[in-house]
Amino acid sequence: MVGALGLLLFGGVAHAGALDLYGFGARSMGRGGGGFARVNDSTGVFVNPAGLARMENADLTVGYHVLRMRFAELPEVRWDTNRDGWLDDDDPALQPSTDYGNADGVMISVGRPIGKRLGIAIGGFVPVNQLMRIRTFEPALPTYAMYENRPHRYELSAGFGWEQLPGIHAGGAVELIARARYEIAVTLDAPVRTATEEDGSVGDLVGPLTLDAHRMSLDLVPALAPIVGVMWDAGELVEPLDGLVLAGSWRGSSGLPVEVDVDLQANVRVEQAGTLDDPVIIPVLAPIRLDFFDHYVPARLAFAGAWEAERWAVNVDAYRYSWSQMRMSIAEVVGGGLETPLVTITDGSLHEGNLYSVQITDTWNFRLGGDARVLSKPLPGQWGDLDIDVRAGFVYEPTPLEGQGTESAILDSDRMMFAGGLSVMHGEPFDVMGGPLSWDFYGQLHKLADGTLPRGPDPTVAGTPVTANGFDIGGRLWAVGLQTRLAL
Repeated sequence: MVGALGLLLFGGVAHAGALDLYGFGARSMGRGGGGFARVNDSTGVFVNPAGLARMENADLTVGYHVLRMRFAELPEVRWDTNRDGWLDDDDPALQPSTDYGNADGVMISVGRPIGKRLGIAIGGFVPVNQLMRIRTFEPALPTYAMYENRPHRYELSAGFGWEQLPGIHAGGAVELIARARYEIAVTLDAPVRTATEEDGSVGDLVGPLTLDAHRMSLDLVPALAPIVGVMWDAGELVEPLDGLVLAGSWRGSSGLPVEVDVDLQANVRVEQAGTLDDPVIIPVLAPIRLDFFDHYVPARLAFAGAWEAERWAVNVDAYRYSWSQMRMSIAEVVGGGLETPLVTITDGSLHEGNLYSVQITDTWNFRLGGDARVLSKPLPGQWGDLDIDVRAGFVYEPTPLEGQGTESAILDSDRMMFAGGLSVMHGEPFDVMGGPLSWDFYGQLHKLADGTLPRGPDPTVAGTPVTANGFDIGGRLWAVGLQTRLAL
């Protein structure tokens, strides 16, 4: 699964969600989503809340971003498309889709210092197409599991930063997600009568059918992923190290577990059966319990360093993600059975149909980035100084998917990302806010390494290519956005 780019010396990780894919805040996104040792405004609430204590002014940031994804074309596969229960030549080939939709969204954060040593902030990302996509996938069909659902969910975090000693900051935050439980109780009434000479098919003996949904409920319960961080401005204690900032953070794992309880009762009413005058009712009870886990967010341990000079800055970030505990968004039968007056099938006789095996490993990720001021000049009136900064970043992220069995076709590969950005800052001419305005632009290009998942044509196995000898892997993602920052 790992492409030729795996020979490079950098390590990394596939993304956990929208913000782990490209970052939060246009300045960080312009340098590849890194630089959490340089946090000094409200956008740091997701990665290192300790930096919130460095805020000099209350601020509000609002941005809009666009994300587009395009993956390698997949071949047609064999599938029971006519749904007759047989896999044969009567089934038209199935064309798998990698059109996972757009993941455009709004990013917003607001924070303020309280006194000289405390800062608080709240931030969020809200997709504009859907608040959250919850969807399972069939493991036998080729799917980019890291991209189908994961960029499509809201993210919300709130936290604080505190200066413990001069130059030493600590902070904490919580990232909000949810867990879901869905229940449905349904009764199907199916009258069946004995055949007569006038009947032309079996369908003439059944009906009319009545479907009664008694109860449907969906509970979304909040769950929290803790985030803690520390930061050290070395220059405040050791003058020769002025400009050096070291930081660390940890985030706990979370995700969206979904429990589904289906209580199905089918009442088969047999009419005109032999010499019986009254109909015979045969109840069939089929309770089924399903589980799946969507939007898994791995635990993250991160270290970062930065050197901040007057007109330039560089940063290096290292992330360790605990992917080995990941659960795929594949529905699993965890209980159920069938009960009739004639036969009873217990949980032990009900077997899971989505059998698959994958090997997922923990990974490291390194992000390099920097900024430089290219213009600084005074403007007339209350427009203050005009400052223009440029920034760039690079990330290499190998896939955590090490291998899998022949029962599944989960697609993923190493990913390189090149990023760039531009900031334009000037004074606030209306004398309403407490500081300057900034306009931040960013762009990112993500390239998935080319590769192939071998799967030969096999007319007896669903999900195999009709003619090809495997599934090509690769693709491109690009993201652009604009953010404004107001110093309040």
